[in-house]
Amino acid sequence: MKETWETILKRAVLPPKSAEEIFEAAARRARKVSSNLRTLQEIKRTEEKRVISASQYVSNLLKKVALRSPFIEDLHPFYRELVEVNIDVDEYKLCLARIYTTSRLVAKIGREEAKKIRFSTTINEARTARRRFFGRLKSLLEELDPCLKKLRETLRELKKIPDINPEVFSLIIAGAPNVGKSSLLKALTRAKPEIREYPFTTKQLIIGHLELGTQRIQVIDTPGLLDRPLHDRNKIELNAILALKHLKGVIVYIFDPTETAGYPIHYQLNVYKDISSYIRSVPLIPVANKVDILSQNKLKAFLSILPAKDLKKLIFISALHKINIDFLLEQVAEYLGVNTSDKPI
Repeated sequence: MKETWETILKRAVLPPKSAEEIFEAAARRARKVSSNLRTLQEIKRTEEKRVISASQYVSNLLKKVALRSPFIEDLHPFYRELVEVNIDVDEYKLCLARIYTTSRLVAKIGREEAKKIRFSTTINEARTARRRFFGRLKSLLEELDPCLKKLRETLRELKKIPDINPEVFSLIIAGAPNVGKSSLLKALTRAKPEIREYPFTTKQLIIGHLELGTQRIQVIDTPGLLDRPLHDRNKIELNAILALKHLKGVIVYIFDPTETAGYPIHYQLNVYKDISSYIRSVPLIPVANKVDILSQNKLKAFLSILPAKDLKKLIFISALHKINIDFLLEQVAEYLGVNTSDKPI
């Protein structure tokens, strides 16, 4: 990916709050044009400069708003699908097209009215052309107002999407709600996610980083994944699924065999199988959390339903007390092909 998400959004120009704000700014610029009103030629030059100043300001502003907003087709597939989850893409594209078209119309009308002023033969004719330009400008901007407000709202929504580099290794933390995903992120990195004892605490993807050998790894805490068909999932769940599908690295799936998270172990296993079938290209490491409070009965029940192929990979940890976290990282490094004996220079 040539540009980070942060860079793409920094380049974007947030539209003013309303079309009226743009019109008033253009009118102020026109009023600032120094005026010499002694002769017809001086009046014509003044009125022409006012039209050109206002039209160039509005046209350039709208052009920047349209062309510096993120182009969906140019985005990495990870961000492209993530954007499609969070906004109405068709409406977004339509608004950008309308804003760009209006920028060209404003420039065209400005040239036309400036030319009429230049070739006018009376003071009244020159001033009528200037007033006509501002009348047409106001009408165009009023028609564009809903699009400007919608785009402003959309860009604010896009800024909430975390800056993730889909080209670097990622350790993706997945699992049912409240099983300890945020606790594991905190144990692995310096990130400080909100941790509360109720489901769906994590409202969007939460990012941290850790060093494995010479590699800087992204650690991503995903929202709780529910056991429902893809088309039936909400925005939070889709964010998590998109992360798993497009980010390269390894998935750490957390089980809570104590069932204190409020989700039966069979339910958690169904979520695990759902991820396994949907994300086949990414290594999946099963992890049993809360080993510090795990009873023998719960342990036996958990081991009895876990498929044999997953039992071989299973790692027991306590994210809260950082038990066995180092071993988990060794396994992650092995999957990623990272030599942990090499230290950053």
